[in-house]
Amino acid sequence: NEILIAALEKIKSYLDYGAFTPIQVAAASALSSDPSTIEKVRGIYRKRRDVLVDAMGKAGWEIPSPDATMFAWAPIPEKFKPLVWLAFALVLLEIGLRNTVFKGFV
Repeated sequence: NEILIAALEKIKSYLDYGAFTPIQVAAASALSSDPSTIEKVRGIYRKRRDVLVDAMGKAGWEIPSPDATMFAWAPIPEKFKPLVWLAFALVLLEIGLRNTVFKGFV
């Protein structure tokens, strides 16, 4: 059934590597709206980034400040490197931090 296969191909492209259509529509709307709105949102995320990076630095965990993303990719501290990633994730979970292993995105 050509119609069904065409529909499946379209959906599969969104699921595998395409951005979800409503997200694309929202992004297009944001990009064509008042630039001050975008700057306001960027400022909110910039403050959140700065709080995270500063707090982690004060705790002795130096992490790079991300330039253009809401994600902070932090190297595992030396004292935790002997642990497998799951054990390290559990340590972070105990103190209220959520994380993912970067290798999952490579």
